[in-house]
Amino acid sequence: MSAVPSGVDVALYTRWRPEEVAAGISDTGVLQVLHDRGGAVYLHDRLHAKFFRTESAVLLGSANLTATALGWSFSPNIELLVESTRDRIVDVENCLSTQSTEATAEMAREVDEIAKLLPGVPTAPELLGPAPESAAIWVPHLRMPSDLYTAYSRGPNSLTSRSAPAAAVDLAALDLPMGLDRVEFQVLVGHRMRQQVLLQKLDRFLETPRRFGEVRDELARLTGCDREQAEDAWQTTMRWMLEFLPHRYLREVKRHSEIFSRRTGAMDQTNEV
Repeated sequence: MSAVPSGVDVALYTRWRPEEVAAGISDTGVLQVLHDRGGAVYLHDRLHAKFFRTESAVLLGSANLTATALGWSFSPNIELLVESTRDRIVDVENCLSTQSTEATAEMAREVDEIAKLLPGVPTAPELLGPAPESAAIWVPHLRMPSDLYTAYSRGPNSLTSRSAPAAAVDLAALDLPMGLDRVEFQVLVGHRMRQQVLLQKLDRFLETPRRFGEVRDELARLTGCDREQAEDAWQTTMRWMLEFLPHRYLREVKRHSEIFSRRTGAMDQTNEV
Protein backbone atom coordinates (compact mmCIF):
# COMPACT_ATOMS: atom_id res chain seq x y z
CA MET A 1 0.00 0.00 0.00
CA SER A 2 2.92 2.34 0.52
CA ALA A 3 3.46 2.26 -3.26
CA VAL A 4 -0.11 3.40 -4.02
CA PRO A 5 -0.37 7.18 -4.51
CA SER A 6 -2.56 9.07 -2.05
CA GLY A 7 -6.01 9.86 -3.35
CA VAL A 8 -6.37 6.50 -5.12
CA ASP A 9 -9.50 4.59 -4.08
CA VAL A 10 -8.60 1.07 -3.01
CA ALA A 11 -10.92 -1.89 -2.59
CA LEU A 12 -9.93 -5.40 -1.57
CA TYR A 13 -12.15 -8.42 -2.17
CA THR A 14 -11.17 -11.46 -0.17
CA ARG A 15 -12.57 -14.08 2.19
CA TRP A 16 -12.09 -14.66 5.90
CA ARG A 17 -12.56 -18.31 6.75
CA PRO A 18 -11.36 -18.90 10.34
CA GLU A 19 -9.39 -22.01 9.37
CA GLU A 20 -7.55 -20.01 6.69
CA VAL A 21 -6.85 -17.16 9.11
CA ALA A 22 -5.49 -19.70 11.62
CA ALA A 23 -3.23 -21.15 8.92
CA GLY A 24 -1.97 -17.72 7.84
CA ILE A 25 -3.61 -17.92 4.41
CA SER A 26 -5.82 -14.91 5.14
CA ASP A 27 -5.28 -12.03 7.54
CA THR A 28 -7.93 -9.82 9.12
CA GLY A 29 -5.23 -7.19 9.70
CA VAL A 30 -5.76 -5.98 6.13
CA LEU A 31 -8.92 -4.21 7.31
CA GLN A 32 -7.03 -1.60 9.30
CA VAL A 33 -4.48 -1.15 6.50
CA LEU A 34 -7.27 -0.38 4.02
CA HIS A 35 -9.20 1.81 6.44
CA ASP A 36 -6.08 3.89 7.12
CA ARG A 37 -6.01 4.68 3.41
CA GLY A 38 -9.72 5.39 3.16
CA GLY A 39 -10.33 2.07 1.41
CA ALA A 40 -12.62 -0.85 2.14
CA VAL A 41 -12.52 -4.64 2.41
CA TYR A 42 -15.32 -6.77 0.99
CA LEU A 43 -15.91 -10.42 1.83
CA HIS A 44 -17.20 -13.23 -0.37
CA ASP A 45 -16.94 -16.73 1.10
CA ARG A 46 -16.72 -18.47 -2.29
CA LEU A 47 -14.11 -16.16 -3.82
CA HIS A 48 -11.24 -17.99 -5.50
CA ALA A 49 -10.38 -15.72 -8.44
CA LYS A 50 -7.11 -13.79 -8.47
CA PHE A 51 -6.82 -10.51 -10.31
CA PHE A 52 -5.34 -7.09 -9.84
CA ARG A 53 -7.04 -4.13 -11.48
CA THR A 54 -6.32 -0.42 -11.77
CA GLU A 55 -8.29 2.07 -13.82
CA SER A 56 -6.14 1.24 -16.85
CA ALA A 57 -4.67 -2.24 -16.42
CA VAL A 58 -5.63 -5.77 -15.38
CA LEU A 59 -3.42 -8.68 -14.31
CA LEU A 60 -4.94 -12.16 -14.28
CA GLY A 61 -3.25 -15.24 -12.87
CA SER A 62 -2.68 -17.66 -10.06
CA ALA A 63 -1.00 -15.29 -7.59
CA ASN A 64 -2.71 -14.38 -4.35
CA LEU A 65 -1.90 -11.05 -2.74
CA THR A 66 0.79 -12.55 -0.50
CA ALA A 67 4.54 -12.24 -0.21
CA THR A 68 4.93 -15.92 -1.11
CA ALA A 69 2.93 -15.52 -4.31
CA LEU A 70 4.58 -12.23 -5.33
CA GLY A 71 8.15 -13.44 -4.81
CA TRP A 72 8.86 -11.51 -1.61
CA SER A 73 9.39 -14.46 0.73
CA PHE A 74 12.22 -16.85 1.51
CA SER A 75 10.47 -19.63 -0.39
CA PRO A 76 8.34 -18.02 -3.13
CA ASN A 77 5.85 -19.83 -5.32
CA ILE A 78 6.08 -20.04 -9.09
CA GLU A 79 3.05 -18.08 -10.33
CA LEU A 80 1.43 -16.74 -13.48
CA LEU A 81 0.26 -13.16 -14.01
CA VAL A 82 -0.68 -12.00 -17.49
CA GLU A 83 -2.00 -8.68 -18.74
CA SER A 84 -5.64 -8.55 -19.76
CA THR A 85 -8.45 -6.04 -20.27
CA ARG A 86 -11.26 -4.92 -17.98
CA ASP A 87 -13.99 -6.31 -20.22
CA ARG A 88 -12.66 -9.81 -19.40
CA ILE A 89 -13.46 -9.38 -15.69
CA VAL A 90 -16.51 -7.12 -15.73
CA ASP A 91 -18.89 -10.01 -14.99
CA VAL A 92 -16.78 -11.15 -12.06
CA GLU A 93 -16.63 -7.61 -10.66
CA ASN A 94 -20.38 -7.21 -11.02
CA CYS A 95 -20.90 -10.50 -9.19
CA LEU A 96 -18.59 -9.46 -6.38
CA SER A 97 -20.14 -6.00 -6.01
CA THR A 98 -23.66 -7.43 -5.66
CA GLN A 99 -22.87 -10.49 -3.53
CA SER A 100 -20.06 -9.35 -1.21
CA THR A 101 -20.41 -7.89 2.28
CA GLU A 102 -18.31 -4.99 3.51
CA ALA A 103 -16.02 -6.13 6.31
CA THR A 104 -16.21 -4.51 9.73
CA ALA A 105 -13.99 -4.53 12.80
CA GLU A 106 -16.62 -6.65 14.58
CA MET A 107 -16.43 -9.28 11.82
CA ALA A 108 -12.65 -9.28 12.06
CA ARG A 109 -12.77 -9.83 15.84
CA GLU A 110 -15.24 -12.69 15.46
CA VAL A 111 -13.11 -14.46 12.86
CA ASP A 112 -9.96 -13.96 14.93
CA GLU A 113 -11.63 -15.42 18.04
CA ILE A 114 -12.73 -18.53 16.16
CA ALA A 115 -9.30 -18.84 14.52
CA LYS A 116 -7.68 -18.96 17.98
CA LEU A 117 -9.57 -22.19 18.64
CA LEU A 118 -8.12 -23.85 15.55
CA PRO A 119 -4.60 -25.24 14.95
CA GLY A 120 -2.42 -22.81 13.05
CA VAL A 121 0.86 -22.93 11.18
CA PRO A 122 3.74 -20.67 12.30
CA THR A 123 4.92 -18.31 9.61
CA ALA A 124 8.34 -16.86 8.93
CA PRO A 125 9.31 -13.20 8.78
CA GLU A 126 8.81 -11.98 5.22
CA LEU A 127 11.21 -9.97 3.12
CA LEU A 128 10.25 -6.33 2.62
CA GLY A 129 11.14 -6.31 -1.06
CA PRO A 130 11.70 -8.73 -3.92
CA ALA A 131 13.77 -11.69 -2.77
CA PRO A 132 17.30 -12.03 -4.11
CA GLU A 133 17.84 -14.86 -6.57
CA SER A 134 19.79 -16.81 -3.96
CA ALA A 135 16.62 -17.00 -1.85
CA ALA A 136 15.52 -19.84 -4.15
CA ILE A 137 18.20 -21.97 -2.44
CA TRP A 138 17.01 -22.74 1.07
CA VAL A 139 19.59 -23.66 3.68
CA PRO A 140 18.34 -24.94 7.08
CA HIS A 141 18.60 -22.28 9.77
CA LEU A 142 17.68 -24.04 13.04
CA ARG A 143 20.91 -25.46 14.48
CA MET A 144 19.13 -28.13 16.53
CA PRO A 145 16.69 -29.84 14.13
CA SER A 146 15.29 -31.94 16.99
CA ASP A 147 13.59 -28.71 18.16
CA LEU A 148 11.72 -28.23 14.89
CA TYR A 149 8.70 -30.32 15.86
CA THR A 150 8.29 -28.28 19.04
CA ALA A 151 8.24 -25.10 16.95
CA TYR A 152 5.76 -26.70 14.53
CA SER A 153 3.37 -28.00 17.18
CA ARG A 154 3.62 -25.19 19.74
CA GLY A 155 4.78 -22.24 17.64
CA PRO A 156 8.31 -20.86 17.14
CA ASN A 157 8.03 -18.70 20.25
CA SER A 158 8.16 -21.88 22.34
CA LEU A 159 11.89 -21.94 21.54
CA THR A 160 14.61 -19.56 22.70
CA SER A 161 14.75 -16.06 21.28
CA ARG A 162 17.71 -17.13 19.14
CA SER A 163 16.12 -20.30 17.79
CA ALA A 164 12.58 -18.99 17.20
CA PRO A 165 13.30 -16.86 14.09
CA ALA A 166 15.38 -19.66 12.55
CA ALA A 167 12.59 -22.20 13.12
CA ALA A 168 10.03 -19.83 11.63
CA VAL A 169 12.10 -19.43 8.46
CA ASP A 170 12.55 -23.19 8.12
CA LEU A 171 8.87 -23.98 8.69
CA ALA A 172 7.87 -21.40 6.09
CA ALA A 173 10.30 -22.92 3.59
CA LEU A 174 9.04 -26.45 4.25
CA ASP A 175 5.36 -25.39 3.98
CA LEU A 176 3.98 -28.31 6.01
CA PRO A 177 0.28 -29.12 6.51
CA MET A 178 -1.30 -28.75 9.94
CA GLY A 179 -1.88 -31.51 12.46
CA LEU A 180 1.03 -33.89 11.81
CA ASP A 181 2.14 -36.17 14.64
CA ARG A 182 5.85 -36.55 15.29
CA VAL A 183 6.37 -39.59 13.05
CA GLU A 184 4.44 -38.03 10.15
CA PHE A 185 6.38 -34.81 10.69
CA GLN A 186 9.77 -36.56 10.55
CA VAL A 187 8.91 -38.38 7.32
CA LEU A 188 7.41 -35.37 5.58
CA VAL A 189 10.29 -33.05 6.52
CA GLY A 190 12.71 -35.61 5.09
CA HIS A 191 10.71 -35.73 1.88
CA ARG A 192 10.54 -31.93 1.66
CA MET A 193 14.29 -31.72 2.15
CA ARG A 194 14.91 -34.05 -0.77
CA GLN A 195 12.89 -31.74 -3.03
CA GLN A 196 15.08 -28.72 -2.23
CA VAL A 197 17.65 -27.57 -4.80
CA LEU A 198 20.57 -27.44 -2.39
CA LEU A 199 19.90 -30.87 -0.89
CA GLN A 200 19.58 -32.45 -4.33
CA LYS A 201 22.97 -31.07 -5.35
CA LEU A 202 24.61 -32.13 -2.09
CA ASP A 203 23.05 -35.57 -2.44
CA ARG A 204 24.77 -36.08 -5.79
CA PHE A 205 28.03 -34.70 -4.39
CA LEU A 206 27.87 -37.23 -1.54
CA GLU A 207 27.74 -40.24 -3.84
CA THR A 208 31.46 -40.25 -3.02
CA PRO A 209 32.33 -40.08 0.72
CA ARG A 210 33.52 -36.55 1.53
CA ARG A 211 35.50 -34.90 4.30
CA PHE A 212 33.92 -32.03 6.21
CA GLY A 213 36.01 -29.41 4.39
CA GLU A 214 35.09 -30.76 0.97
CA VAL A 215 31.37 -30.44 1.63
CA ARG A 216 31.83 -27.02 3.22
CA ASP A 217 33.64 -25.77 0.11
CA GLU A 218 30.99 -27.25 -2.18
CA LEU A 219 28.22 -25.60 -0.17
CA ALA A 220 30.07 -22.28 -0.39
CA ARG A 221 30.25 -22.68 -4.15
CA LEU A 222 26.55 -23.50 -4.43
CA THR A 223 25.29 -20.69 -2.19
CA GLY A 224 27.88 -17.94 -2.59
CA CYS A 225 28.61 -17.95 1.17
CA ASP A 226 32.04 -17.16 2.50
CA ARG A 227 34.08 -19.90 4.21
CA GLU A 228 32.87 -19.15 7.75
CA GLN A 229 29.21 -18.94 6.72
CA ALA A 230 29.53 -22.14 4.71
CA GLU A 231 31.07 -23.94 7.68
CA ASP A 232 28.14 -22.97 9.93
CA ALA A 233 25.65 -23.82 7.19
CA TRP A 234 27.14 -27.25 6.60
CA GLN A 235 27.20 -28.08 10.32
CA THR A 236 23.48 -27.25 10.50
CA THR A 237 22.58 -28.96 7.22
CA MET A 238 24.48 -32.10 8.23
CA ARG A 239 22.49 -32.30 11.47
CA TRP A 240 19.25 -31.98 9.51
CA MET A 241 20.24 -34.74 7.09
CA LEU A 242 21.07 -37.10 9.94
CA GLU A 243 17.92 -36.15 11.88
CA PHE A 244 15.36 -36.42 9.09
CA LEU A 245 17.07 -38.77 6.63
CA PRO A 246 19.00 -41.15 8.91
CA HIS A 247 18.58 -44.11 6.55
CA ARG A 248 20.08 -42.16 3.68
CA TYR A 249 23.23 -40.59 5.13
CA LEU A 250 26.15 -41.73 7.24
CA ARG A 251 28.63 -39.77 9.36
CA GLU A 252 31.87 -41.42 10.43
CA VAL A 253 34.98 -40.20 12.23
CA LYS A 254 38.20 -41.79 11.01
CA ARG A 255 41.64 -40.73 12.23
CA HIS A 256 40.26 -37.44 13.49
CA SER A 257 38.59 -36.77 10.11
CA GLU A 258 34.85 -36.45 9.77
CA ILE A 259 33.52 -38.34 6.74
CA PHE A 260 29.99 -37.84 5.45
CA SER A 261 28.47 -39.98 2.73
CA ARG A 262 25.30 -41.32 1.23
CA ARG A 263 24.58 -44.88 2.29
CA THR A 264 25.02 -47.56 -0.35
CA GLY A 265 21.78 -48.20 -2.24
CA ALA A 266 20.11 -45.13 -0.74
CA MET A 267 19.28 -43.45 -4.06
CA ASP A 268 15.61 -44.44 -3.89
CA GLN A 269 15.37 -45.18 -0.19
CA THR A 270 12.92 -43.24 2.01
CA ASN A 271 12.16 -43.35 5.72
CA GLU A 272 9.64 -45.94 6.83
CA VAL A 273 6.72 -44.76 8.94
